[in-house]
Amino acid sequence: DSLAQIAGGADFAGFIISPDDTVISREAEKLAPRDNVIFELGLFMGVLDRQRVFLIREHDADVKIPSDLLGITQVTYVLKKGGDLTTALGPVCTELRKAIAAHGVR
Repeated sequence: DSLAQIAGGADFAGFIISPDDTVISREAEKLAPRDNVIFELGLFMGVLDRQRVFLIREHDADVKIPSDLLGITQVTYVLKKGGDLTTALGPVCTELRKAIAAHGVR
């Protein structure tokens, strides 16, 4: 299935971003997520609306996010050194559950 078809059948979408690439922005080197993740996030925003698309990132990650996406719901987690990712994502899941309950299925 194409991503557009998948997006059309979804009620919500979450995208985990991380500092995977190095980019030059306004003459400064910055860390950024992969271009395909940003593209897919935008595609789902266009199909589902911003309230149904979530950007998930580590709280302390210094990741350059396109300014057009600053209005999207960002949910962060804190992963302590040697910590458990499942435990760290607990608060993220709670926030997602609240948003899903508030907006319901399409």
